[in-house]
Amino acid sequence: KGSLPEICFAEFVLDGRYDGPKEHHHDDHVDSFYVLDGELDLTVEGSVHTGGPHTLASIRRGVRHTFGHSRAEKARLLNIHAPDGGFADFLRRVSD
Repeated sequence: KGSLPEICFAEFVLDGRYDGPKEHHHDDHVDSFYVLDGELDLTVEGSVHTGGPHTLASIRRGVRHTFGHSRAEKARLLNIHAPDGGFADFLRRVSD
């Protein structure tokens, strides 16, 4: 959706089950998830939380996390990295 050195916004549409990336952490930025539609499963330090529309979750630096989608229906979310930390460039590389 957009990026500046200070922030990156990426929209994800999850159509059906999605196991998500491996659990990871970021030392240089905050990773946030805003659920627009459907539900998102967010794992933080091994604990799974489910959020529906209008849920905002911010994962501070150094905290292990991942996200996924365990339902058949679609989910849509914004993933926000602040600062960008190279995430926009990573998404461009893997999208090509």
